[in-house]
Amino acid sequence: MLTIVIPTYWQRKIDEHAMPSDFVFDHPTHLDGPDTLTRTLESLSQVTGEFTVVVITATVSHEIDKEVETRVNEIIKPFKASYPVIQFASSSLFEVRGRMEVLGLDPRDISLDGYSAIRNCQLLVPAILGADIIVAIDDDELVEPDFAKMALEMVGRTFNGKIAHGIAGRYFYEWGGYRVKEPESARKSENLFIRKHALQNDSYDLFDSRHGRVVETSITLGGNMVFSKELFMKVPFDPKVTRGEDIDYLINSRMMGFNWMLDKELKIYHYPPPCKPQHKLQEDVIRFFYERKKLELSTVKEGWQNVLPDELKPYPGEYFTARLDQDALEALENREGLTGLEPFYMSPEETLKVARERAASAGDFFDFAARWKDIISTLTEDKILTNLYREKLGML
Repeated sequence: MLTIVIPTYWQRKIDEHAMPSDFVFDHPTHLDGPDTLTRTLESLSQVTGEFTVVVITATVSHEIDKEVETRVNEIIKPFKASYPVIQFASSSLFEVRGRMEVLGLDPRDISLDGYSAIRNCQLLVPAILGADIIVAIDDDELVEPDFAKMALEMVGRTFNGKIAHGIAGRYFYEWGGYRVKEPESARKSENLFIRKHALQNDSYDLFDSRHGRVVETSITLGGNMVFSKELFMKVPFDPKVTRGEDIDYLINSRMMGFNWMLDKELKIYHYPPPCKPQHKLQEDVIRFFYERKKLELSTVKEGWQNVLPDELKPYPGEYFTARLDQDALEALENREGLTGLEPFYMSPEETLKVARERAASAGDFFDFAARWKDIISTLTEDKILTNLYREKLGML
């Protein structure tokens, strides 16, 4: 069974201020504003083939969970005539956590707090429903009618002696291409964080230079990823990665002996609303420090494969070198436009302190990965939970 899963991110009403305690998402939808999810679901109604859809709903604050869940239910209701679709939101999480307690699992391991936790629900819920293949897209994207067929075509096949346990696709933007727009300074600066988009495009050029439709990749995009059952039953997203969790999943997969390949023809049309770039920088610094440490630890962990930074260059591998520290400080010190926003943006020194503290906890992922296998296998075998969700989807 193929399950297409869509995370959707929501914030308070337009006239209500964000709070420093809010979870950070790039461009969450206002509770009383226009949504992007409807267009995505309309796009799926044109897709041929059999599939089910799971919408994973996340909010910036649990204060608005119930209101958002009601709003999303209203959005998905008209599409139930086109394909089986359900919402997994805060009330659903309560159900799953209840079963976890009964079954002797720690319910704190599953949540909707932050990108990686949400992505783990993207894997868990389809698994409970009996999915063999999971396709992840986002709520600001459109697909073509043959998308499901294309997503299934290459996953699990062997290329150059390696099994494609996961398939990454491409984003095509409103300007008609898949390369990201580079700021004028991206090619002039030596600072890794200023060069970020240039490094991404250099990687895309590298992938293009490789012969064939399906090639090795160091980049995965969260809104166009295909997971085989062998992969999602064993490899989780890292809950401590608050940004860039898609590429981090590729790193986790490699460390656990699984391969990701890029399918150059698997494309999706991405129309993201505007978002604040400053917060991205802060979160990027924290995650690159953390991932660098995780790669170091993989060299001494028994049963894990050593993934070298050179294997991931240009992007993200360039960030896992000694120059990360100085470039991060320089980029943070040169940020602009943050006056009056101190509750939301830490000082450069505070950011680096948090980054180093987070990196010191990188070993926690290896323990979580072991628990993940137990969590997902136990919950997929739980008849009470599987029957509950299959009934919601109309499968019983």
